[in-house]
Amino acid sequence: MLTLNIIPKNLKQEIRNYQIQKLIKSLLKILFIFSVLIILNTATSHMYLNNYIKKEIDPLIEHESNKKNIDAENKLAEISSKIDRLDKMQDDFIPWSNLLLSIAENTPNEISYSQITMNKTDSSLLLKGFAPTREGLIKLRDYLKNNNFISELNFPVSNMLKKENINFDINTKINIDAIKQDK
Repeated sequence: MLTLNIIPKNLKQEIRNYQIQKLIKSLLKILFIFSVLIILNTATSHMYLNNYIKKEIDPLIEHESNKKNIDAENKLAEISSKIDRLDKMQDDFIPWSNLLLSIAENTPNEISYSQITMNKTDSSLLLKGFAPTREGLIKLRDYLKNNNFISELNFPVSNMLKKENINFDINTKINIDAIKQDK
């Protein structure tokens, strides 16, 4: 068999170009269809993952968030409780040092104390000590009578019977509010 090449070269080139164009168009169509399939697959995957996140992950995050909020609320309640206890402690605090300083500053130098007892529950103050002279003890009594920290003074007559070398006992009631206000 014999093959004759009777088609001119130009036409032959055009046919070849046409075939190449057809092949490129076919390849582009396949590429386009493949791209559309990938886009559809990506879109459905995206929707599926969004639904999965909404159903599975969001409740877990919300639960963790609620747990953190509950933990924070518990810590706040604990701190608030501690602050309340501190406030109560501050309200119950009596600055005894103010009373002791006032008594010490106004006690005559010759008087010495052997016992000073302060009791918050019955608001009492007990002073026991030694005074070498009655005059010093009278000065102390007068100071205690006029002191705004002392609301009631029990100064036994037995303290005044001796002129010298007096062992004394003085019982008083304390004005706790006046001590607290003198902070």
